[in-house]
Parts: sequence; C-alpha cells; structure tokens
Amino acid sequence: MTQAQLAQGTSPLLAVRNVSVVFGGIAALNGVSFDMHKGQILGLIGPNGAGKTTLFNCLSRLYQPSSSDILMEGVSILSRPAHRIAEIGIGRTFQNVAPFPNLSDPAASSRCSRSPAR
Repeated sequence: MTQAQLAQGTSPLLAVRNVSVVFGGIAALNGVSFDMHKGQILGLIGPNGAGKTTLFNCLSRLYQPSSSDILMEGVSILSRPAHRIAEIGIGRTFQNVAPFPNLSDPAASSRCSRSPAR
C-alpha cells in the first residue's frame, strides 16, 4: 500500500486479515477479515460468545492472534506492544458493570458528591 493510495482513500485505514485466535483448541476467531476506510463508521455485532471482545483484544494488542495480520495505514501492528497502540490512533474502553461497588450505597454516593468545604 502506497502513501498515494492512503491519501486518495483507496486503501483501508484499518485492514484485518484472516485473524484467528484459539484458546485451548477452541477457535474464538477463525479467519476474520474486513477493511475500514477513512471516515467510515463500522459496527461489529453478534451474539454472546461470537468473538467480538476477542477481536477488540487483538486490535488493542491484549491478545496475540494465532495467525493473521492487522494493518493500520498499511503497517502491521502485531509487533507493536499494547502500551504503544493508542499513539497510532487505536483506543478502547472496557465495559465494567460495577467499577465503584460502594456507589450503590446512598450514603456513600452523597459522601462522594458533596462539595468541598470553603
């Protein structure tokens, strides 16, 4: 992929090529491929256990695919460590149902929301 192709928008910004991930003999992902072009909005849907989170873990470099390539602007990200992924424009958040378990307690909530004394 050339810089001219990237500039013209003819090459994908993100290219996922034949991504497979296997956990203990069970295939979580098997040959997933897609392109995402600049300015495009791409959705990933599927039932529980379909591998959506596993794919995002590969994109954010938390998991190493067993075979594949993932290209960002034509450059493989698979040799990049997880802590260096955000600098190339890939970010993610984690769904955490109860990050603050004590905030369900009304007394704890009011303690957290009080303005500091002046």
